[in-house]
Amino acid sequence: MALFDGHSGPAMSDFLCDHLVEYVASAISKLPQQYELSGYLEMHNSDESNSSAIPADNVISDTIKHAFKEVDDAMINVSDVLSSTSKTNTIRTLRHAHSGSCALMSIYDNDTQIPRVALTGDSRAVLGRKVLSKDGKINGYQVHVLSQDQNAHNPKEVVHLEAEHPGEEVVKNGHVMGWGMARAFGDAAYKWSVDIQEKLYEKYLSNRVRSNMKTPPYPTAGPEITSIQIQKGNFLIMASDGLWDCLTSKEAIGLVGLWLANNSHM
Repeated sequence: MALFDGHSGPAMSDFLCDHLVEYVASAISKLPQQYELSGYLEMHNSDESNSSAIPADNVISDTIKHAFKEVDDAMINVSDVLSSTSKTNTIRTLRHAHSGSCALMSIYDNDTQIPRVALTGDSRAVLGRKVLSKDGKINGYQVHVLSQDQNAHNPKEVVHLEAEHPGEEVVKNGHVMGWGMARAFGDAAYKWSVDIQEKLYEKYLSNRVRSNMKTPPYPTAGPEITSIQIQKGNFLIMASDGLWDCLTSKEAIGLVGLWLANNSHM
């Protein structure tokens, strides 16, 4: 399950909607074979007759991160454009590369009953968990925020960007290079080298190199990944920053909890 919040046109978010989940699922599906061959297994069940070979948790997370990066690298690669005379190929490639998108993906593991949440951008995933009173009745919901918005208000993102680009004013007035999010797919004008951007401008009258573009890349499509053990009756809210600009995580969980209480017969 995934959510894609596009900007600078729909090209990148449309592409991710059609392909990213399938690409990540394919990468993960190959892991049991790979680790069975290498002998690097984590046994899920101590009973050998019913055991399943499951890659270690960090291996799965690394695979998801690698898949995100591979897709983004492919979508902003302009080596063919610079060596090609095809205007159709150029238009298609640059249209996707110049647009951008956040990506929020939830991947549920049936074997461990653990969902993993991967975030690139400023969307958010929040889990609601029932709190029961002594007599077994629902007495509200715990709020578990499973992702941290990757924007200029996230100290971790600010520290990382300032360390990567010392002496530059990457973060200013609550924005990262003029944008709200610190990570995203696409947005190639903030990732291509200055040399590539100058060549694209000369050959295709693409966008001029921005005056503050000194040491790209600035944003990354690499996600942060978290996981949690779920319990019966949990629910997950995945939404773009549009919702979180209006509601807190606690308010959103409370509203869903209220709806569930009023529709328990359904």
